[in-house]
Order: sequence, then C-alpha cells, then structure tokens
Amino acid sequence: MLSDAALALALGGEIKWLYNSARRLGRPVRRSVDDAVWWRLVHHLAVGLGVALADAARSADTLLNTGLTPGRVRLRATRDESVSISIDLARFHDGAALALAGALHLAVPRPRGRPRTRPEAGSAFAFSAIEMETVVRRRAMSEPERLNFAIGVMSPDAETGHPGHAVVHALSAAGVSFALMGTSAAVFHCAPWAPESLDLCTDTSVRRGAILAGVLNDLGARPRGVASREGFRFDSALLRASFMLALRVGSLPLNLSPSIDGVGDYAQIEDVCVQVPLEAARIRVIPLDALLRSVPPARLAAAAMPQARWSQLRVLLGSPTGTR
Repeated sequence: MLSDAALALALGGEIKWLYNSARRLGRPVRRSVDDAVWWRLVHHLAVGLGVALADAARSADTLLNTGLTPGRVRLRATRDESVSISIDLARFHDGAALALAGALHLAVPRPRGRPRTRPEAGSAFAFSAIEMETVVRRRAMSEPERLNFAIGVMSPDAETGHPGHAVVHALSAAGVSFALMGTSAAVFHCAPWAPESLDLCTDTSVRRGAILAGVLNDLGARPRGVASREGFRFDSALLRASFMLALRVGSLPLNLSPSIDGVGDYAQIEDVCVQVPLEAARIRVIPLDALLRSVPPARLAAAAMPQARWSQLRVLLGSPTGTR
C-alpha cells in the first residue's frame, strides 16, 4: 500500500489532484503499484496534454488493462482522425518504474496514531560510548581511507566485485560529474554508522546525462523495489525527468539525485566540494557545513539514522570541537 506522499511522487502531480479526479471518475484510490501507474498515465494525458479526464481514463484502461505489447501506439484525438496522440508505452513504463522506485525510497508510510514527540539532543537516541569511539577512530583515518569506507557500502558481490567502487570507477572513467552526498558523505565525515547505500549527487544536464545513462546501462542498473520491463534502458531524458533514482547495481543500493535539498543542484555544489584522491581519480564530497545544512533524506533506516540521530550528528560534528 502506497502512502499519499508516495502516490504523489509516483504520478508526478499533487495528491489533491488525485483525490479530486478519483471523485469525478467515481474510481477508488487503491494505492497499489498498478494503480499508481494507471494514475500516472491519466495525469500525463489530462494535465500534460489537456485531454478530458474521462477520455484520459478510458485511454489508460485501453493501454494498460488490455495486455497490449509495449510499443508506440496512437490514440485518435478528433473524430475525423486528423489529429492523434502518439504514446511510447515502453518508454512510459520505464519512466513509471523510475518514479515508483524513487517514491518508495523517499516516502515512508505515516505511522498510525498521534505523532510522537521528536526526541531532543541528549535523549535515548544520543550516540553511545561505542559510537563515540567509532567517531574518534574514524577521525584518525586519512581522508582516502574514510572515502574507501564510505564508498564500500557492502561486501564484495560475486558478479560486480566491490559494487560501490565499481560504480565510482565507472563514473570517473566516463567523465561523469558527481559528488558523494547524504549518508555516504556523513560516513566520510566520521558519522558513527556503517554505510547502507551509495548516495551521489550527479550532473544530469543534457550534455552529461547521455554519458551517465550509458554508464548506468553498462553497469546493469535497475530501479530498486519495483519490477521493470525486460528491455529497460536509461537515456538522458528519463534521467532529467526523475527527481530521484533509487537503483540497484548488483547487491548495491545506489541513490542518485540531481540536487541536494537545502543546498542546491549539482552545478551549485561542485565548486565547494572537498576533493579526495581515490586511486587514479579525485572524488568530490559535499563539505561538512553543506551536509549539516542540507535537509536529511526523507527515508532513513530505522537503526542507522532516524531524524533524532541526524540531529545528534549535527550537534557532534557541527560543533567547533566536532569538526576537523
């Protein structure tokens, strides 16, 4: 069952539009993945192209519920068929899979009952003595050593070797611009937890997007948490249309974003990043002040970094005695 936030991200529109449209059509919102895909196509037709809502719904039923083979189809827009709409179903399903993966990663279900009071600094979420020792130990490491640990993420994979390093090396070799962000950057800056994913801010501009898409295709990257069609392929237009790429490369959870909440897009952070040597390349990492200024990811692992522990990180690393 998808939350309201996940549905809004998956269809690419406002949740208010979804509920208003469902009421007009007399159609319940079922909150399933298939339902989200159906509403995404209706939103594309009704909002993007100005097709009447009822006609958009009938078209979505025809295209998605009749077992049509993904391909390019044409819908009659006028009775004399002088005007028609061409729809690339395969491409639509690729975009829908990317949107769903990002939505599932970013939007967590709202807990039932009254909202809990957010723990303050010094609460039960404060770092333990062992975690404080971890911070001290990581501060003693060199920057390349900490970068290796932050990128490592998971143990080596039988097919891709060490997947985090494989991704970083492939991007660097292709000349793709990126910077370590989010939880990965937090680990580089001595946060006392193990990296669970590789979080990168990437340049998805027209000039760089095609190169990034090619690297992702070569790595066999796929949307994470949802099924995608057998012939799934990235291209620069799909990358530019995606607010967040929640992917998997082998065993590696890989999160790619064109911007950092509270900081800006890639072009705005590139020049201020710390550059750290890693073998033959120099890897950009979002600096500590920008990391602490950024908005924490909406979806955070329960044991690794809920909101309260991110606040503890701000207190620890954001203080004069907590920075390097």
